[in-house]
Amino acid sequence: MGKAPDNFKSAEQLKEVASFLKQADKYVREGNYSAALEEIAKARARDPRNLYALAYEERVRSLVIANKEKKPETAPASSPVQQQTVQPQSVPAALEHISNLAIVEAQRAAAVAEKREQELLMRKKAEEEHRRNEELRRQAIETKISTFLKRANDYLEKGEYDRALDEIARAYLLDPANERVHSTENQIRKAQKEAILKEEQERFLKQQAEERRRQELLKAQIARIQQEKEERRRREEEARRIAQQQKVSQYLQKAKECYENGKYDEALSELAFVVVIDPLNEEVLALERKIRDAQEREQAEQLEQYRRREEEQRKKREAIMAAIQKHIENAEKLASQGKWSEALRVITRAYVLDPVNEALQACEKRILAAQEEAMRVEEERRRLEEEAIRKRQEEELRKLEQAERERALLGESAETEAKRRSDKEKILAYLAKARTYMSEGRYEDALGEVALAFIVNPFDEDIKQMEQEIIAAQEKKKAEEEEELRRQQEAKRAEEIAREVAELLAEASRLASEKEYSKALDEVAKAFVLDPLNDKIQQFEAQLQKEFQEYQEEKRRKEEEEEKRNAVNLRIRRAKEFLERETFDEALAEVAEGYTYDPNNSELKALEQQIRNSYARWKEKQAEEERNKQIEDYLSAAKSQLTKELFDDALETIRKAIALDPKRETLKSMESEIIRAKDAWEKRKQKEKAGKDVEKHIFKAKESRLVRNYKDAIAELDQALALDPENQDIIELKNQVIEEEKRWKLEKEQSEKESSLKEHIKEAREFFAKKAFEEALMEIAVGLSIDPGNKELLALEEEVRKAQIESDEAKEEESELMADEKSQLIWIHLHAADEFQKQKEFAKALDEIAKAYTIDPLNPEIKKAEARIRQNEARYAQQTGQTLKLIYPDEKAIGGKQ
Repeated sequence: MGKAPDNFKSAEQLKEVASFLKQADKYVREGNYSAALEEIAKARARDPRNLYALAYEERVRSLVIANKEKKPETAPASSPVQQQTVQPQSVPAALEHISNLAIVEAQRAAAVAEKREQELLMRKKAEEEHRRNEELRRQAIETKISTFLKRANDYLEKGEYDRALDEIARAYLLDPANERVHSTENQIRKAQKEAILKEEQERFLKQQAEERRRQELLKAQIARIQQEKEERRRREEEARRIAQQQKVSQYLQKAKECYENGKYDEALSELAFVVVIDPLNEEVLALERKIRDAQEREQAEQLEQYRRREEEQRKKREAIMAAIQKHIENAEKLASQGKWSEALRVITRAYVLDPVNEALQACEKRILAAQEEAMRVEEERRRLEEEAIRKRQEEELRKLEQAERERALLGESAETEAKRRSDKEKILAYLAKARTYMSEGRYEDALGEVALAFIVNPFDEDIKQMEQEIIAAQEKKKAEEEEELRRQQEAKRAEEIAREVAELLAEASRLASEKEYSKALDEVAKAFVLDPLNDKIQQFEAQLQKEFQEYQEEKRRKEEEEEKRNAVNLRIRRAKEFLERETFDEALAEVAEGYTYDPNNSELKALEQQIRNSYARWKEKQAEEERNKQIEDYLSAAKSQLTKELFDDALETIRKAIALDPKRETLKSMESEIIRAKDAWEKRKQKEKAGKDVEKHIFKAKESRLVRNYKDAIAELDQALALDPENQDIIELKNQVIEEEKRWKLEKEQSEKESSLKEHIKEAREFFAKKAFEEALMEIAVGLSIDPGNKELLALEEEVRKAQIESDEAKEEESELMADEKSQLIWIHLHAADEFQKQKEFAKALDEIAKAYTIDPLNPEIKKAEARIRQNEARYAQQTGQTLKLIYPDEKAIGGKQ
């Protein structure tokens, strides 16, 4: 409610105005005009709007001036004391009439001010009641939010994150901006995220371990194959070719299966292995084209789905924007009609759709600004009208005063009396018309007629009374209209809320009848937002919660009823069994549990008394045995822990037993046994670790011995002896390796020259037969280094060179075709590497680079692609905070070649 204007005086001040005017009238009757003017000035200072007081003051001043003019100029001035002792004088009728009017006006203004203060007090009370209701509503919402948050925290402790978030969603319905709700939601989501992250980390670590194991196995396998390759290269060449064909078939079959199952990336990986083995396989290229086409179709479908989702989101946003725009238009239309409250209510409804919409905020600001401007203009207009009326009244008063002064000097005449009667008739006509307007509710027109009558005679009591009646009726009607409008708005809002609440409760009832209690509680929460103080909602929610609990407990209750019949007898039977075994606590526990089913069972009571009596007798014997039993328990626990090799726990347990009986030798021997077992276990672990390292060195030494790498074998055996110097097997194996190395060197020196030449000639002829001219010339060169004058080698060399020249001429035409095929294969691997890079699978991308290197190790495009992938991998590692893994495709390329 706006603050009252400053020119409105309090009722107490206006009551003082009447007192000052009465005192002034007393001074006037005594002839003390100066004191009377002072009192009138005080009254006007309290109420400057009292025009009768102004007229009274002017009339008194005119009397003072008239008295001064009547006195002779030569008369001596009277002292103030003489003026104060002047006898009471007769007061002119007009002055007395104006005095009475001024006093009556002051009393009326005081009554009006008092009434206005009462209305203001009532408005303040209404506002206080509204604030109190709002506070109650806020407290109810806070209580309900606390309930929801408590449930959410309970679910959070149980790890039920989805149900906790359901409670948070209900709390958001009550207060979307509540910090506690936000904090609890963040806590729940953080815990949920941490749980998911923990699972992902565990899964990632397992994958890493599996990948490392696979890589180690792969490296070991490659190393083994590489070692065996030199030894068995000649006799297994044909078998290798067949195996490669079989491997190609397997990879192709697996790639086809992956393709049929929609695993396109795995299919491409399998094809990449085929390309490494057989780069010119046409079936690979055809299948790869099919896979690429399928991938493109799949990506197109995914892109189409993404576009459809984006289109749906766009349509939804457009619908929301259209609805908001419609609300804005309605609000502006209502604002243009001066219906500010309804316009702001429309804006509030629009905020439900988008609370942060800038257009809504701008529209709300425009409406508020226009409302303030309209109120300001209205207030200014009313002020100007009041000012104009006041000036007009002052002007009329001055005219009347002038006329009154003239009448006082000239005396009233018959013409004046006739004019007074004529004025009275006019006044009565104006007042009759004003009364008609007032009965029709046209208060402004009625006040206009009163103003016309006031111009005729401002001192007429009927005019003043009629003006007061019109103003009172106008204020009463205005208050009634405001109250009626407020009641209508409140009733309308209450009806809307009641209707929405009824709909929500009906929907909640329907959902509850379908056993959808969670959704029903959501509907009740929405109803609670609309009317937090509604007892019906509280009762309905309590009833719904009760039904929910009853529904959840329905099955348990049925099961309990089925079990209750046999539970008591079962507990009695088990209690008797425990009693026979002298396990009294368990027996009493069974009896107590039986009481939960039937508290008044006489058999249970008798059995309980029997158990307690037996327990009392048994306890007397048990005091001494308890300590022994506790020691035995510690001893048994220590033995169990010793069996499980939990030596520290076993020592702690046995020392607790020793603390109970320090003199018992069995406990001390047990402690010594545990200490010895612990020392033996530690030594065994160290020995096992050293034994594993020794076995590893022996295995490597044997592998090196098989490939006649005696130097590495002896080095490995030396390392094994350093770990286990007393191992006779290692010493014997080392001696065998040394002796074998000596024999092998001797045999090699003896047969090298004889067999090497024949071997090189044979190899050269085989290479020549296979048209491997470079290898044949290399074998010939090696043979000539052994026997530079061998005629067979020289003749074979000449023959090979001639055949090489002819073959080079024949292959010049095919070189361009081979270059194109290599470029195509390189492009395939580079394209696959780019795809893996986009998917952040940099290891697989570098595998593709390695395969490309096997085709052309000097290709600059491959080097550029590798550099680009490593840069992106490093950038991605910096962004995600992961440790950069260095993977060298050049080593894989070398492995692929070998």
